[in-house]
Amino acid sequence: MPISWNQLIESNLDRKQYRFDCPPGERTITLDTLAYTKGQPPGIHLFVTDVDSHERFWLYCHVYAAIHKTIRAATINTIYRITVGLGKRGKPKVLAWEQADVAA
Repeated sequence: MPISWNQLIESNLDRKQYRFDCPPGERTITLDTLAYTKGQPPGIHLFVTDVDSHERFWLYCHVYAAIHKTIRAATINTIYRITVGLGKRGKPKVLAWEQADVAA
């Protein structure tokens, strides 16, 4: 369950460590944290680390996207497969999201 944007600010997460220019494509990530906003449009901010490159990205998912409910149920520190595309104004957005199969 995501925290509010205000709770994220109070958590002292260093958002400067996360790039907002995630290249389009598929990647496997670890979910670091997520926070919802009630702005226009409302949505969820995702702070993730790429499993392969260890790069950190800040992504966004609009509340009306088909995958929104799946993301709301996401668990921190869990590995997911995502597909990133470009939204309006060329900003990265999450197009697909699923929990990754991790071999034990």
